[in-house]
Formats: sequence, C-alpha cells, structure tokens
Amino acid sequence: MKETLKAIMMEEINAVENLLKVLEDQHKHLFGKDPLLLEKDAELIKDASVEVAKVEKKRRNLFVGMGKKEMFEMLDNEGREIYYKLDSTIHLCDLQRGTNDALIKQNLMFTNKMLSFINPNREVNVYNGNGRLNR
Repeated sequence: MKETLKAIMMEEINAVENLLKVLEDQHKHLFGKDPLLLEKDAELIKDASVEVAKVEKKRRNLFVGMGKKEMFEMLDNEGREIYYKLDSTIHLCDLQRGTNDALIKQNLMFTNKMLSFINPNREVNVYNGNGRLNR
C-alpha cells in the first residue's frame, strides 16, 4: 500500500510539474505581443489541470476516508520526501498562478484605461427623479 501511494504521488508530482511548466510558459507569453499564444496557454492549462485532478481522484479513491495526516504518518522517509516535493511543487504552482493572474488583471486595467482615453464616453450624465444617473 505504501508503494502504491508513492507511485501515485510521483505521478501527481509529474502532473503538477507539467502544470507549472505551462504556467511558466503563460508568464513568458504575457510579455509577448501575440494574444493567440495566451489562448493556446489557456487550453493547455485546462488540460494539465484535468490531468492533476485525475491523479488526485485516483489517490483519493485508493485511500477513502484517510486524511492527509493519516496518510503522512503511514509513509516512510522516502515517502515523506516525495510528499514534501509534491507539496512544494503545488506551492510553486499556486504562486505562479497568482503572479499570472495579477499580470493579466494589470494588463486588462491598462488596456481599459487606454481604450477610455482613445474613445471616451461623450454622453452627458443626467440625473433621473430618483437621483441616479440615466444611462
């Protein structure tokens, strides 16, 4: 059972590392000028996330009713090293995702500001009887 858990965790490490690689590629493409690459990255991220979910589901089905703490206590030293590697890889993946999300939001805010400068709203704001703006 320990060997099965180690094998599943190694499989999960590979899936998460693949997701991390795709997120790093997305980070590089955020500074590029080709939006089609970002669309492709979104599909790759979706596929990699599905693969991670499949492996996680496989582990959960094998160890039904067993929490992370119980699973961790069951492992030997080699298994604990694998667990720590998996945990750190997941943490790196989460940091990269957060960084990419912040950059995407920043780029969208900049784009929206530039669009509003180029084509400002030229309507005259008029208040209605309730004190709200008519649109």
